[in-house]
Formats: sequence, C-alpha cells, structure tokens
Amino acid sequence: MLVQVRLVLAVAAGSLAMPAAVRGQPAAESAPVVTVRSDIFCPFVCEAESDRPGYVIELTRAAFAHHGYHVDYQVIPYARAIEATRHGAFDAVAAVAVEDTPGFIFSHVVGLSPTVLATRKGSGFVWRGPESLEPLRLGAVIGIESWGSEVSGYIAANRDNPDRVDFSGGDEPYTMNVRKLLAGRVDVIADSGPVLTYRLMRMGVADKVEIHLVPNEVQPLMMGFSPANARSETLVRLFNDGLAQARTSGELTRILARYDLADWEP
Repeated sequence: MLVQVRLVLAVAAGSLAMPAAVRGQPAAESAPVVTVRSDIFCPFVCEAESDRPGYVIELTRAAFAHHGYHVDYQVIPYARAIEATRHGAFDAVAAVAVEDTPGFIFSHVVGLSPTVLATRKGSGFVWRGPESLEPLRLGAVIGIESWGSEVSGYIAANRDNPDRVDFSGGDEPYTMNVRKLLAGRVDVIADSGPVLTYRLMRMGVADKVEIHLVPNEVQPLMMGFSPANARSETLVRLFNDGLAQARTSGELTRILARYDLADWEP
C-alpha cells in the first residue's frame, strides 16, 4: 500500500511541475508536496517502503496532512541528503542535529539522541574521555559531527588517520559499522543510544555488543529545512503547528507507541 501511495505522490510531484493548462485542471486542485530525505536512522527514520518508516516520518506526514500537504520521503546517504537539501533540491532532511546542518532552518525538537559508544562483549573498554579511544580503531559515519564535543572532537582531530577512525557511508552506515565491529575491523563505534539498541535487536546481536553511555552528551534532533528554498520558513511554521496539534490530540503518543517510545517532552 505504501509503495502505491509513493507512486501516486511521485506522479503528483511531476504534475506540479506542469502548467495547469497542460494538466487540464486548476493548479489549486493539486495537493502540494514536501520532499524529505534521510539515511536510515531507525526508529527516528527507517525504510521508506516499510509500514513503520520511522516515527519522525510518520509525525511529519501527520503534521503536514493537517495543512493539506503530502510528504515524499526517500532514503539516500546522509551526506548527500544534506548537500542536496542545502542547495534546494529537497525541502528537508529528517531528524538532524544542528552541528550536522549549519545554516538550515530548524523545526521544534522531534526527539533526543544520547551519544553512546559500543564495543564487542568482553572488551574491557571503559570510557574515561577521548584518551580512551587512542589505542582503538573507531567506526564513525561520514557527515556526522553531532556526537558531542569530546567524541566529535576526537573524530575531527583524527579524520585523516585511518588507523584511528574508519568512516562508513551509504544508505545504512550504522548497520555497516555494527558489522565491522563484530568482524573485528573496528574496535568501537559511535552511535545514538535508541538507534543502536533498535538496530542490535533487529540484527539479533544484542548479546554480542556492550553499550557505553557518554555522559552529558544528548543531542536534540529537528527537521532541517533548506536554506535555499523560499518556502522553508512557511514549511517550518506549518510543521511546528502540526506537531503541536499531534501532541494535543494524542496522535503523537499513538505514533510513538508503534515504536515502543514515549514523548521526549515531560
């Protein structure tokens, strides 16, 4: 069903680019489309064709539906999503941190992402600051700068040293990092707490990995709208209004329950 809906949206998006006279109907009759891109960062953003595309995507669809908009969501590599959206190719990147998308126009917070490090079970690793990482090879993700000052600072200082930092990219870089960790290609990986927990359970390897919380490093996530699109300020306002309505009506609670999550606001 979702595949059919996305095909309909793709046709609608193409129709919007055609003159009304060619379509044979007034432009006002066509529902506007908001284009959203991201890599897979489940449970925030997941597979586009899934019946659980991620709670941020479900929330975004609900928020814009209040104002008569359709949402076209597709998965592409995170760095490409940011760069293309920055130049106006798409309207927004879902579930971004400010550090990753400077200059974007941000919505209200759509979730919280605590930074964690993960090692193989029995590694004996203890986090005592960035120096804890120096004897190890760290798995990181291309384009991610939002692990907090200590971890991100370490990655930035060693990004040109492949013996210390190994980068993954593509549509599912976090899954790739878990596989590298279990294969012994890296010793530790940086990740988001809820994302890593969700992924390890889906992969069936939760018993093979130890998770280490990095204290006081929790990143708020937002919808990041293109600084190059004239309508971005309007889209942010509509999204924030739809988010407020979803929270008041209980729709947000129902969406989060599908992912076994609760509202991030007390």
